[in-house]
Amino acid sequence: MIYSLFLYSFLSFSLCSGSLLDQVHWIEEPVPVCDRTNSNNSHIYCNSTLLMAVNYHELYNDSKTFVDMPMKNDPDFVLEKFNEAFGNISVEAINRTKLQQFVDEHFRKRDLDRSSNRKQQLSLLVDLSAAHFHHARRKIQGVLLLGRLLDYQGPTRMFGFVPNGGRVYYLRRSQPPLLAGMVYEYYEVTKDKDFVMKMLPILEKELTFWNNNRMTTVTVKGTDYFVYRYNTKSNMPRPESYAQDIKKAQSVPDKAQFWQDIASAAESGWDFSTRWFSDHKTIYTVETKNVSVCFGKILSQGIENKRGIIMFREIELCVDLRCAMVLPVDLNAFICWNFDILEYLYERIGKAFLRFQMTT
Repeated sequence: MIYSLFLYSFLSFSLCSGSLLDQVHWIEEPVPVCDRTNSNNSHIYCNSTLLMAVNYHELYNDSKTFVDMPMKNDPDFVLEKFNEAFGNISVEAINRTKLQQFVDEHFRKRDLDRSSNRKQQLSLLVDLSAAHFHHARRKIQGVLLLGRLLDYQGPTRMFGFVPNGGRVYYLRRSQPPLLAGMVYEYYEVTKDKDFVMKMLPILEKELTFWNNNRMTTVTVKGTDYFVYRYNTKSNMPRPESYAQDIKKAQSVPDKAQFWQDIASAAESGWDFSTRWFSDHKTIYTVETKNVSVCFGKILSQGIENKRGIIMFREIELCVDLRCAMVLPVDLNAFICWNFDILEYLYERIGKAFLRFQMTT
């Protein structure tokens, strides 16, 4: 077996005292949570010694605090200064006070409360909770959706999907595929065909991403079906939950697989529901992607739509706790809905939906 020349030092957190113990773990073919081709600060926020040190010395109560702090300077400059100060020191030997001083010097604190500076702007915002239930819901919804759609079209055009959030460490995780549904809702309110024409290539790009990266095949009674699952490639701790992910992985034999599974579950927005736990009780049995197993009992029937895509209500695969998996009905329903929406929107603008081109 060929192992990547990547030595990943990770930390074991004592549940009682909060102390930290060094451990070393080899990850075969490590995949960081950041897409390095799309950001030059991934080596700061995703898999750096600085990130490890901040969590080891517990500078903040929450791992997300540090990775949401913007840098004051270019990331290469920050990394150079960190190496000058701490490059020849092991993580555990770094002085905590000096490390805190370094972070304070090179990073700005998160601006969590901007309301005091934006009272006038905030007064113009619509109460979203009221907007969805007001008698004038449809008109208000069109206005609200336009702003949100404009926010999403840029990342989707660039990455092929709507990232799990607006941070660099979300660039390998998608949101559930609901962008097409939002465009559909907007069109039903506004009948804006020009906007739909601009959005359709983006919607096809997102659906192509799901076909190429989140689709798999299952065989039931000799028939193959295309189904979709949440399945990010990253197999390292999530930066926003760095300490927590390492703590939870202490008793898990395959840590890389565990970290991949919890990141995949986070794509769903159901993080972390027991629907992802193979024992239906504990996160240590999280399982989102293992389909190379035999079928056990099919708990419910599939429903095939007119384009030959199977929608499983829920399926559990095979026999013991570690090979169980759920193919989420909601995700597969969203994909079926997306195909129907794209066909509908293309009909509205007088064009044919060439869906088979998207899988190439």
